[in-house]
Amino acid sequence: MRRMSLLLIVMMGAILVISTSCVSREVTRTEVTPAPQQEVVRKEVVVVEQPPAPPPLRMESPGVAPGYGYTWVPGYWEWNGRDYVWVSGKWVNVQPGAVWVPGHWEQTGSGWQWVPGYWRR
Repeated sequence: MRRMSLLLIVMMGAILVISTSCVSREVTRTEVTPAPQQEVVRKEVVVVEQPPAPPPLRMESPGVAPGYGYTWVPGYWEWNGRDYVWVSGKWVNVQPGAVWVPGHWEQTGSGWQWVPGYWRR
């Protein structure tokens, strides 16, 4: 009975992974293995699925600044757990003595990671 339950859980997990390919999430499941003398051994398994490479950046026309002391912060691709969604750029107030460093995607050994933009002094 336990083997059937475990098999059913594994099959449902495989169907979920196949049907939601390229989804960024961390899945933890418990594998139960019957051992001698009715002892049950539990082992936690963590599966991490990374997003695919982001699409190329869009070219935006920022237009004219709304006033003195504004700088353009460019748009970027945001991963929502299923797809990339474009977040449009915007005009922001300049922080005195600082320069805006735009956010960007970095490729890591296991996929892609978002590095947010920040003000550099």
